[in-house]
Amino acid sequence: MQPLNLDELGIVAGTNKSSLWSDYLRHFDRTFAEFKDKPIDVLEIGVETGASLRMWRKFFRDATIVGLDLSPKCLQYMQERVIVEIGSQDDPGVLADLCSKHTFSVIIDDGSHRPEHVVFTFERLFPALLPGGVYIIEDLKGHFDQGGNFRRGPGSLSPIASLSKISMQLMSGRIDSSDNFGIAKYLFESIDSVELISGAAIVRKRQKKLNVAKKLNAVEDLLQGADRPEAWGWLSSYLLRMGGPLEQAEKAARNAIALNSQLPVHYHQLSFVLERMGDTQGAIEQSMRAVALAEGTVAYKGYKAQLDHLNGINV
Repeated sequence: MQPLNLDELGIVAGTNKSSLWSDYLRHFDRTFAEFKDKPIDVLEIGVETGASLRMWRKFFRDATIVGLDLSPKCLQYMQERVIVEIGSQDDPGVLADLCSKHTFSVIIDDGSHRPEHVVFTFERLFPALLPGGVYIIEDLKGHFDQGGNFRRGPGSLSPIASLSKISMQLMSGRIDSSDNFGIAKYLFESIDSVELISGAAIVRKRQKKLNVAKKLNAVEDLLQGADRPEAWGWLSSYLLRMGGPLEQAEKAARNAIALNSQLPVHYHQLSFVLERMGDTQGAIEQSMRAVALAEGTVAYKGYKAQLDHLNGINV
């Protein structure tokens, strides 16, 4: 007999994550395939009837499943490989205690769904997620429905706005200097992908970074004497994307310009680097050079958009 897939396990367990209700599990089956037989820790925020805990225990065959809920009644759902902790996802002490006991590869937020709780929890638990791990935020549809204000609470933070901003940063490969610090910088450098499905978001954490700084000298040795400015430009772009040393990214961009001072793309790249370094005025100067050189070309609008963005920051 064929083993049940995750959606079928969810139907048997009675969870509303199955295709009979929210239709999350056929997506999660693929997302979690690599973890299925590994001895990982899984956290689900929101226990309710214990249906999901029963499902996860059957699906993750060698995992420790941890459920977090406010209600002490949920302690009844503890069993072998299933732990229930009592506390609020809005309590930083509770979250810190969870992370001191476990190293999570999978975190699922199916808790209060209040926007301030969702954002607060994500910003505190995603840094504790193991490299390559997956963080899921469920039931996002309610944040679009104006009739769902009863569950929004007093907070002004929006999970939709936060996820949209992160997605835009990932697609553009850049982060504004105004966000280039603290948790925003960490998330930009640590998130590998954001997948959106109906009603939920699947956020994957990067694997451990290559030691860019350690490998850089060998790369530079290969490039020394190279007469191709684009090679230096690519190196600068790579370092910026991978969170490598910004000083080296700046050096690579300037090397590209030194080899060909008439290519606007390298001034554009240097502008991105200087913005990340907090040198907005320097970034504006390089962006102005890119715009001047690109006038009349198809790339002009893109370079002008960067200049307008920088001037907006500098106001």
